[in-house]
Amino acid sequence: EKKDINEDKNMLYDLNEIRALSDGDSDFELAVISMFVEISIECIDVFEQAKRENEIEKIKQMAHKIKPSIAQLHIHAIQDVLFELEKTEASHIIPDVITKIDKVIATLKEVNSALEKEFGL
Repeated sequence: EKKDINEDKNMLYDLNEIRALSDGDSDFELAVISMFVEISIECIDVFEQAKRENEIEKIKQMAHKIKPSIAQLHIHAIQDVLFELEKTEASHIIPDVITKIDKVIATLKEVNSALEKEFGL
């Protein structure tokens, strides 16, 4: 029995949704991927700065901002983590929040590296 590739939660990302939207337009795909890389780099920077400056609201705002991009690329490893960061009740950055931020940063760096290789960015 063949497993549906979309159900593989261990995949780093899945471009099937973008490929379906692009209808074979590789320029469109490249534009979407490039935009994702830019947004994720901004996210990494904001998370790292907010962590240093104990700015929990910045974390919540950035988690909200990047969620649609994460969903579009099916980056399952951090979808729940971003939801938890966005909805956190913490009034300041506690160890649990730092662990989640670090997971998001590491995953985004890994995804960006893989996308840059795949698309020659």
